[in-house]
Amino acid sequence: MTDRPAAFGWAILGTGTVSHSVAADLSIVDGARRVGVWSRRAQNAESFAATHRFERAFTSIDNVLAAPDIDIVY
Repeated sequence: MTDRPAAFGWAILGTGTVSHSVAADLSIVDGARRVGVWSRRAQNAESFAATHRFERAFTSIDNVLAAPDIDIVY
């Protein structure tokens, strides 16, 4: 039996250069689920989510913080 770490849902606030680096790094972290990305502009959030395979795009920080499947916000 292989012990795997628990999966944690991640969200990123912002779509700038550092956020792109963090999102790329999450793709190689065991147990990291890329759940959401926030931007003031829906188009930016949707594009970022598609590029980095996040499940959802948000334009409301309150909705990010209220999402039950997000455990960690960067």
